[in-house]
Amino acid sequence: MDNNLNFDKDEYFGLGQTAFIVKLQNSSVNESLKILFDADGLNKLLLNIGGLKIPTPADSVGSSVSTLSLANTTISNPIEVKSILYRVTTGSAESQFGKQPFDFVKSNIDGQIFRGGDVQPNFLKRNWMFTNDEMVEIQGDLTIDSTTGLIIGLEPQTNIECTFILK
Repeated sequence: MDNNLNFDKDEYFGLGQTAFIVKLQNSSVNESLKILFDADGLNKLLLNIGGLKIPTPADSVGSSVSTLSLANTTISNPIEVKSILYRVTTGSAESQFGKQPFDFVKSNIDGQIFRGGDVQPNFLKRNWMFTNDEMVEIQGDLTIDSTTGLIIGLEPQTNIECTFILK
């Protein structure tokens, strides 16, 4: 029997993607803390319980995909990341890369939060490769599921663009 609906072909369901871009902006005169992914909201909840500064959900203005869609995708299909191109499009790249967090967090139902190198050792800042003054490449395999979040700090008057290269 022929399957004319092609349910067995990944590319018809968007799973054949090789990359996506997320653009974030901070037009305020104050620093801003954003969170990407975190589909189940557990990371945000546990950070709040721990007394840490709570990131706000990131918007997706100008991105190739909405941040809400990204989060919802991770509920049923983890995103397999090969590397990330992290670029400052407006503002001070030196200040953005040097002062602001770019941390993956992963929560467990028992209340533990894993951060940075505990989630993926290659995503530590010391392993970033500067490809030019305004862009770094972060290499390393990473699986983003519904319990994973990405906390990104933004300098005042700064726009950034993150290109996620997928497996």
